[in-house]
Amino acid sequence: MKKQSIILTTLLCCSLVPWQSMYAKESIPKAESSLILTPENQPHTYQQTLNYLNHAHIPIETTLPEIGMITIKTTSPKIIQQIESNTAAEVEPQQTAYEPTQSIINKPLQLIQWNMIQLDPHNKTQEKWSIDTHIQIGIIDSGIDDTFKNKKSTHIQHVENFVPAKGYLNRDPDETGNPNDVADRKGHGTSVTSLILGTDKIKGIAPNATINSYRVFSRNGCQSDWVMKAVIKSVKNGDDIINLSLGSYGIISGSYGKTGQNNAQEFEAWKRIQRYAESKGSLLVVAAGNDHLNLDDSHQILTKLNEKLPTHLKAKGHAIDLPASVPGVIQVASTASNGKRSSFSNYSKNSIYAPGGDERLTNYYGFLQPILHKEWILVCHGSQNKELAYSFNIGTSFSAPEV
Repeated sequence: MKKQSIILTTLLCCSLVPWQSMYAKESIPKAESSLILTPENQPHTYQQTLNYLNHAHIPIETTLPEIGMITIKTTSPKIIQQIESNTAAEVEPQQTAYEPTQSIINKPLQLIQWNMIQLDPHNKTQEKWSIDTHIQIGIIDSGIDDTFKNKKSTHIQHVENFVPAKGYLNRDPDETGNPNDVADRKGHGTSVTSLILGTDKIKGIAPNATINSYRVFSRNGCQSDWVMKAVIKSVKNGDDIINLSLGSYGIISGSYGKTGQNNAQEFEAWKRIQRYAESKGSLLVVAAGNDHLNLDDSHQILTKLNEKLPTHLKAKGHAIDLPASVPGVIQVASTASNGKRSSFSNYSKNSIYAPGGDERLTNYYGFLQPILHKEWILVCHGSQNKELAYSFNIGTSFSAPEV
């Protein structure tokens, strides 16, 4: 009989970025949490591990019994050695990466939505959705603007915050851990939601859908376990479709520098998440990312990952895009207004495509209004003085909600 063990590891480079545009940069601060995976579908072993952690007074951050996962608030070698000796665990300290992405342009509203014209050329969206209104969509992102939420209150059923007090690496003093605080600090989640529901001025692809909004981004970052916890809640809420316009790169073999650490257990956790969602009838739709990478080519991903890493953490091994490369998810790449793949879009043999804009013309001519209207995606990113505000943007983040 194969020996079973409890794996304690961490989410290396686990901080997720919203796949909004190509202009994000990342740094590698030291995090203070580690991840434990117990054998799948063994609740007794999971409970034993929880009992040990509680008895040892080790602070627990996240518990996901549905997939046998626990995160703890420590990277102390002494504590990790204690867990190893008592649970046959393998241990890896956590590293993580994130710097927030900002929208690079903000222009007044223009009634130009070439993406919606392509997706619904005969303007049948309202007709179809007036008949079939039962679809429930979970959006796991940076939250939702309060004005937008109030204007769409009949379609927004459940909102919840998964960002803990003090936020990402204790860098967010405005975060209190209030589960009702879903205010969008980044505009990304509101933009994604607006492409589904629309507003009184722009069209959405599914205007009568029911939306549940789960905030996992603070101003300064996001941890993978927050996202995983939100996915589990989304599944339990009965969401038919779960939109994840976010991601990061990692390695599932090899090591970061000489640390001996990789993202193998994070990958396993995501596979368990997908299987759990599928078993409950939920479909994960994930943006592919915006670095013009062939996600079937590990070397390309590894090269891009190493561009973001300090010298002492340069990675070697098999690199993937998480969670876009998880088997069973719907991976969404981006097309331009001419129907070709966007110049920035990641892709693979498993990708499906939807409009996400392009930058070929803006790179050549600059950010001229006629060019933006022709090439970029119009979204509602928030509000000013209780009035909805609109901007143009690009990215696979906007292809995913269209799917």
